[in-house]
Amino acid sequence: MTDAPRIVVVAAEPALAPRARQTAEQLGLALSTDPALAADIFLVVEEDRYFLQASAENPAQISIDFTAGKALHRRKFGGGINQPLAKALGLQKKSVTTVLDATGGLARDAFVLASLGAELTIVEQSPVLCLLIQAAIEKALDDEEVAPIVHRMKIMQGDSVAFLRTIDRAEKPDAVYLDPMYPPRQKTAAVKKEMQLLHKLIGPEGDSTQLLEAALDSAKKRVVVKRPLKAAPLSQSALAGSVKSANTRYDIYTPRQP
Repeated sequence: MTDAPRIVVVAAEPALAPRARQTAEQLGLALSTDPALAADIFLVVEEDRYFLQASAENPAQISIDFTAGKALHRRKFGGGINQPLAKALGLQKKSVTTVLDATGGLARDAFVLASLGAELTIVEQSPVLCLLIQAAIEKALDDEEVAPIVHRMKIMQGDSVAFLRTIDRAEKPDAVYLDPMYPPRQKTAAVKKEMQLLHKLIGPEGDSTQLLEAALDSAKKRVVVKRPLKAAPLSQSALAGSVKSANTRYDIYTPRQP
């Protein structure tokens, strides 16, 4: 069994020390004023965001910002309602309006879906990632263009399989979206370092098949699983079709009826 990473909270500047202390207490993590302290991951507290960094010498960072960078570019130039993710989930036909993202991660796909009008519930097991997502949502509420989008996003911390199994029939989402973590196909060093840091934070992937089974019992209309283009489906059972992009395939499953 892989040991959990040692995560240490650090304030980006002395004035933020009280906030860093509060964050450490909230998450049950160690707090340090010494950036040279041994740690697997640093959770750095800044004025309006948090970010993760492997070490003072390693420039690789993980941060979430729905108002700029990749999120802004994808919102403006990602293809809108015609992009493969939207097609796979049925947003084009407006048959799906509520989506449960059971593998929240960095919430990039969840933000795209919310920007296309879907109501998102995001479930993420890592308390640290939940903190980053919630902080990004709160920051985005001050952005006139993005605020209506993040108002459609709700983050829940916990085990996705357990969460799916507790959903009442009347509260079932139209669709459940799964994006089991896999190594990126891009060859750039920056992407590799980001993914290595994310893998270190989250640890070994759980049983994706078990997650799919829980999702099939919890969605009203469809379950969509994101996979590498040439990877085998998680399951052939209930597989109804797929939508492909250059490097990715979205497998569509028919949920079980009660």
